Amino acid sequence: MTYYRAEYQRNIAQVESPQGRYMKGKRQSTVEPVFGTLTQFMGLRKVNAIGLKQANKCMQLAAIAYNVKKYLKFIEKRTKSGAAMLGLFLDQKQP
Repeated sequence: MTYYRAEYQRNIAQVESPQGRYMKGKRQSTVEPVFGTLTQFMGLRKVNAIGLKQANKCMQLAAIAYNVKKYLKFIEKRTKSGAAMLGLFLDQKQP
């Protein structure tokens, strides 16, 4: 029993409502995997910056790195073999 029991109960009811479940699912599918990837695989455990501006720069750079990595995977999937890339390269060289 705590002083904030009413707030806890209200929050639990809000999360368990149909809209709350929908929003939780939406958040888990869009935002949380990105932060999980940044913290677990890309080494962003702590923002070593002083001030909000510097912290924003750090997060922007991390987001850019995440998006570039994702883009490179996308491009790699589109070119299935080295021969396809070679064909694209040779098509550009011919006058």
